[in-house]
Amino acid sequence: MTYVNGTGVRLFVNGVLENTTAITGTPQSASGTPLLIGGFNSSYFDGYISNLRIVKGTALYTSTFTPSTRPLTAVANTSLLTCQTSQSVITDESTNKFTITTPLGTPKATTKTPFTLTDTSTSNTTYSGSYFFNGIDNHLTTANTAQTALQSNNFTIEAWCAFANGIANSFGGIYTNYNTFSLNSNSIYLGKHTQASGRVTFWISNNSASEPFLSDPTLPPSNAWIHYAIVRNGSTFTMYRDGVSVASGTYAGSITASTNLSRIGSDAGISYFSGYISNFRIVNGTAVYTSDFTPSTTPLQPIANTALLLLGENSGIYDATLQNNMKTNGNTKVRTNVTKYGTGGIFFGGTSDNILLPYSQSLNIIRGDFTIEFWINPTVTPGGFVYVLSLGGGGCGDVRADSDALDLLAKRVGNGGEERDALALPSFGFLSVDVRDDLRVRAIHHKALLVLAGLRLCARLFEVE
Repeated sequence: MTYVNGTGVRLFVNGVLENTTAITGTPQSASGTPLLIGGFNSSYFDGYISNLRIVKGTALYTSTFTPSTRPLTAVANTSLLTCQTSQSVITDESTNKFTITTPLGTPKATTKTPFTLTDTSTSNTTYSGSYFFNGIDNHLTTANTAQTALQSNNFTIEAWCAFANGIANSFGGIYTNYNTFSLNSNSIYLGKHTQASGRVTFWISNNSASEPFLSDPTLPPSNAWIHYAIVRNGSTFTMYRDGVSVASGTYAGSITASTNLSRIGSDAGISYFSGYISNFRIVNGTAVYTSDFTPSTTPLQPIANTALLLLGENSGIYDATLQNNMKTNGNTKVRTNVTKYGTGGIFFGGTSDNILLPYSQSLNIIRGDFTIEFWINPTVTPGGFVYVLSLGGGGCGDVRADSDALDLLAKRVGNGGEERDALALPSFGFLSVDVRDDLRVRAIHHKALLVLAGLRLCARLFEVE
């Protein structure tokens, strides 16, 4: 909607001018009245709003136009730009940086978007990703070597982090190099710490084992990417948060080689990081940053003196729609020896192996038409039923295999009843499965069909070797 002084208000739908209304005088807003998005006076919007922009002083559109296929930007005179991010905190991306609150109900940011997401994961490109840590028992380890022995060298330790609960007063080791942290044990710790009320800290045991050497004065956000870097330049140590120096100190001593494992994501296997870490890099011998900087928006490179670089790139198991985070449990992995399409299939060993997708409204099939399809290749006959797919539990969209058949359920909460079909499992080879529900047919099909419906889960997610 645009307003042109002397002409009136113009309403566009998908870029097409639908209506023009003349207005006499200048529109006014009540002084001190808050701006409300999604509801007013007990009348509330039910659905999604994306890329809401208010431009004061410019009528951007005066005739039919083609809507942007990419997220909007803060053009000249932009007063408000919001509903753009899938992070938990709803922000204003205009230069005003207005604080946005949710005083009524529980509006949530989601990954649902009007724009086409592009998958760039080809053999010639880098598909950047991250490592997920559950905060319970996940971490990465690597042996300390001459390359990671910091000693008196200049160095840089940096990473992008997304804390599951950044504001919690808790531990959360990003990087450690010890089994027991004690004075003069050549130990270092980078991560959240309760002694700093949950803020990110950096400890050097040779300096002090009772207090942090550097401490971020502000808690990190929850479920939002933030970049941290620890840099030694001579005897000066600096902590950078999103490229801005937030703490510094001096220490002239050496951090000699440690014979213990280095850990990413835990404090000596005692307390664990909860969230995501991406582009973790140790550069031993170079102070990469000596003043405030802009963190890289592309995957880091193995520059000179790089001792360790963990990008989390080129994930073998991911959602090709780029809308859902996926966590692999057990020994779930991609194998290349048996395939239906492409160069691999996801193998599940039949014990604790599975893939977990956090709840997303886009995967809610309680209302509306849906399609679930996949190829399955059983390697053994299950003893009793096992779940191939479960959407939400309670039999809602479950697909189960038992000792002699593939038992398909299309039960949905609220609709009552369920649809079943039993298919003889092949002794070896791929079986195509298609489950759908629309207004005309409530049935289960077990032949290859192209069904256009409200939900389609990429078949590659559920291929079984």
